[in-house]
Order: sequence, then structure tokens, then C-alpha cells
Amino acid sequence: MRGHASIQGSTDIPTLYDILPGYLSMPRKGDETLQQYFDKYTKKTGLWAHYPEYMVSTLKAYYGKRATAQNDFGYGWLPKLTGNHSFFEYLYDILDGKMDGMFLMGQNPAVGAPNSRLQRKALVEIKMARGARHGGG
Repeated sequence: MRGHASIQGSTDIPTLYDILPGYLSMPRKGDETLQQYFDKYTKKTGLWAHYPEYMVSTLKAYYGKRATAQNDFGYGWLPKLTGNHSFFEYLYDILDGKMDGMFLMGQNPAVGAPNSRLQRKALVEIKMARGARHGGG
């Protein structure tokens, strides 16, 4: 059993910020070249010893004929993570006044995850929510 009904889907598809399809790690700042990325994430044995093949296959699926060995299969076109971009970090940013708004699709954060009190507290602090609540635009 997994901890939440959507965990399997969010890791397989994926909808989590830090992984690519197939449980591949999202590149981070410092993983500037495809070789640096492979050096960091490829294991010596087991299925993850084939990490380069998995990643190249994913890049070819993304970029088609434009993904060539000469351009590292388009690896440079992938965004690189610069920090923790999880949902709870966004809530903390809202509460700290660092974030003004948010688009939410396919979820109700006020009731759909742990610590709903924190989520509701943060969501009412979004400037757009405050404006709408107080008759603003």
C-alpha cells in the first residue's frame, strides 16, 4: 500500500516536480551536461545501470528528430531544478509574502493533503484571494 491514492500516478506520469517519466531524476542546477547528469545518477549494477538509455529514450520521446547525439538529445532544453519546488514550499512562500498568486488545477488543496489548516491559512493570504474576499479584483 502506498501512502496516498494518487502516489502511483504522480510518480509514473509524473506530476511531481522532481522526477521525469520512468522515475528519472529531474536535472538540477549543476547537472549542466548530459554526461554530468549520467555520472550523478547512473548506478554500477542493476536496472539503473541502464540509466543513460532510459534518459535518452525519454529525451527522444520529448524532442523527436531534433534529439540527436550532437546536441545531447536535447538535454540542454530541459529546465534545471534550482531548489525545493514542492507544494508545501509554495505555502511557506505565500505565508512569507514571497508569492502573490497560484494556478491550481485538478486539486483542492484546502482539503486534499496533510495539514489542511496550513493550506487554508496560506491560500487566504494570496493577494488575488484577499482582493476577491475584500471586494477587490
